[in-house]
This record gives sequence, C-alpha cells and structure tokens, in this order.
Amino acid sequence: MRISITNVCTALALCAIALGSTNGGAVLAASGKEAIDERVAFMRNDILKPYLAIKKFAKEDLGTAAEVEKYANLIGAKVK
Repeated sequence: MRISITNVCTALALCAIALGSTNGGAVLAASGKEAIDERVAFMRNDILKPYLAIKKFAKEDLGTAAEVEKYANLIGAKVK
C-alpha cells in the first residue's frame, strides 16, 4: 500500500500538535472546564501580547526586528 506524501505530512502535523498541546504545566492536573479555562488564560496572558507585537511588525511594519526576535524567543520559551 502506498501512502501519499500529503497523508504522511498530515499525520506528522497532527502528532506535533498533539505533543505541543500536552505541555501545559498546571493544565495537566486540571480536567474538563478547568483545563479549558487554564489554556485560555495561558494563551491570553502569555502568548497574545507577543503574538500581536509580531503581527504588527509583519502587517504594519511597526516595531523593530530586535523586538520581534525577543517576542519570538519569549513565545518559544513559554510553549516548551
């Protein structure tokens, strides 16, 4: 049976998403609604501000490349 490259890439992407979503610290101990609330709070408090700064640089050319690098590193450190 031949597996298409698209199917393999899709499977790898889903695995990466699944592995990335398991890193949540306190979220791992919570369940159900608590887990959802913790994830939303994490995304709002720790990811949104750096993401918006990077987006403004990309779309509106506001800020500096050094700020983008700083925020990208911050996001990378938070999701590990």
